[in-house]
Amino acid sequence: MSVHHLDRPPVDDEQLGFPPYFERVALFMDLGNLYFAARKLNIRVDYTRMVEVLTKGRRLLRSFAYAGVDPQSPESQGYLTWMKRHGFRVVTKHLRRFPDGTAKANLDVELAIDMLTIAPHVDTAVLISGDGDFVRLVEAVQFKGVRVEVVGLAEMTAIALIDAADTFTELAELAPVIQMEAAQNGSHENGTREKALASETSAPPTDYNGYPGNGEAPATQRPRNRQAGAEPRYEEN
Repeated sequence: MSVHHLDRPPVDDEQLGFPPYFERVALFMDLGNLYFAARKLNIRVDYTRMVEVLTKGRRLLRSFAYAGVDPQSPESQGYLTWMKRHGFRVVTKHLRRFPDGTAKANLDVELAIDMLTIAPHVDTAVLISGDGDFVRLVEAVQFKGVRVEVVGLAEMTAIALIDAADTFTELAELAPVIQMEAAQNGSHENGTREKALASETSAPPTDYNGYPGNGEAPATQRPRNRQAGAEPRYEEN
C-alpha cells in the first residue's frame, strides 16, 4: 500500500492576516485613581475605547479592573456587570467605612499578584494609576523582561512611578480621544456604568456621574527620568 503525500507551500502568519510578531499586552486599571483623575479633567471615560487606544496595534491578552464596591448599592453592581460583559476581568473588595465618613478599599495586593502572575505571558503591562506604592511592583515586573507603561494624570502621579516606568502617558493628552461622546452622556446605560467606584481612595460623591473613555492612538508618551524639578507631586488621599 503506497502513501501519497501532498506537498503544500508553507503559509506564514502574514498570509493568514497576522503580523509576524504579536506584542502581547495586559492592562491594569486602578478605577479609584482613574475616577479622581477623570473628575479633575471634567470628563467621563469610555472604558472600552480607552482599552482600544492603549493597546492599538497590539494583542490584548487580558484587561483587569480594580474597584472598591458598596454591596448595598445596586447601581454599582450594575456597573460591574457591564464591565464584566465587555471583556474586563473585574476584581473587587468591599469598601470599609471609617468614623470620619470616608470609605476605602485597598486593592494594591490584588493588582500586584495579578501583574506578577501574568508577567511571563506578556511583553508589555499597561498600568493606569498614579499610585507611588506601585513603584516596586513596576521594577519587579521589569526584572522579568516585561515593558511597563504607566498612564495617569501627571499632577496626580508619583514622581517615582513616572521615573520607574518605561514610558509615561499623560492622561490629559488622551482625554479628547477617550472621553465619552456628548450624545452618549445622557444615556441610561452609560449613566449607570459610569457611577464612581473607588479602590484605594475615598468613595466618590454620588453627585458625579462617572469616569471617562474612548479614543484613538495613544497621545504623546513621556519618557521616564524627566527632570526632577519639573515633576508634579502626587497628593495622597
